[in-house]
Amino acid sequence: MKANGVLLTVLAATLVAACTTTPKVSNETKPVTKTITGTELKVRDLWGYRIVASYKDYLFMQEDRDTSRLVVYKVEGDSLIYHKGLIDRGRGPKEFYYVEFSLGEDTLYISNSDPTGLKAFYSIPLNDMDRIDDRDLWKEYPVSERDIQTGLSFVPYQHDNFVVAGGKADTKEIFSLFDYDEGEKRIPIQFWPDDQTPGPLFAKQMVYMQSYLCSRGDRFLYANMYARYMFVAEIKENGINEIAMVYSSLPKYEIKSDGNSVRTADGDEGIRPYATSTRIYAKIGKLIKEIKDDNYKFKDYPRGYLDELEVYDWDGNFIDNYRTSLPFSTFAVSYDNKYLYTMTMDLDSGQSVIIRYDL
Repeated sequence: MKANGVLLTVLAATLVAACTTTPKVSNETKPVTKTITGTELKVRDLWGYRIVASYKDYLFMQEDRDTSRLVVYKVEGDSLIYHKGLIDRGRGPKEFYYVEFSLGEDTLYISNSDPTGLKAFYSIPLNDMDRIDDRDLWKEYPVSERDIQTGLSFVPYQHDNFVVAGGKADTKEIFSLFDYDEGEKRIPIQFWPDDQTPGPLFAKQMVYMQSYLCSRGDRFLYANMYARYMFVAEIKENGINEIAMVYSSLPKYEIKSDGNSVRTADGDEGIRPYATSTRIYAKIGKLIKEIKDDNYKFKDYPRGYLDELEVYDWDGNFIDNYRTSLPFSTFAVSYDNKYLYTMTMDLDSGQSVIIRYDL
């Protein structure tokens, strides 16, 4: 009896410890802590429909033209000055079809995909901004394995490695580590959320691959495009070691007979993150039930515009929730966390505008 009593006491203590060390994650957005007012940056001609990254005094923006699919502006005072155009569309050497971007400390990384799959990664050194269009300085990381299904998002992870939201099609692979330390090697990362939604593997893969990734080198951030689902993790023994779950609401969807997934009415709009080496910034989408129809607007701005930005550290601790003076679509933050740049719209002209906030 005495031994049983000791065992019960140990079990009870273990259960209490488990309850106290793994608190339930709240999926409600955080309260606003600061309201900030920005300054419009004057620009003669603004090309680009989304802000990709901020590096020192430069802003990178994605364009949808056949040439110069990435354009670079320099911030001078309260003005934006066109600097260079990058990324030519095509299938030739160092030309691009589907592109995604990721910023390292002093390197811009670009992925290249086409309808047949992921083709390569490229690194562009940023230490000399006048030579960023010199393709002789770009380093190529080819992808030879075919049948890789991907949502395009990727990030650098440690030296010459990349974490990709992608894996071999119709398998339980959502993430892959592409290792180039000793030649090209793809390592599937073990991770498969148990969301109880029936359907073929390839359809469930794409639900989770449609995401945004950020990195600080030794850790990466995952945020789903269509759910309040965001966590910080590291790779351990070809699997994921979760460091912090920031939002835990898995995607809510159903899979039709043709294999296409459809979000259900109790779902979310997803999360758009951006990260520096010390901070994570997250624009948290609305709940589907808050968006009444396809003509939904937020404060007279188009769907997808919001005016709050949550801030976390890389351990997942909440720091601030900024409310901006104008709703915005895309954004970036300077590497020193000093400035927030947002893309908004002039409601009278319908033209895109860049606003800078001093943090």
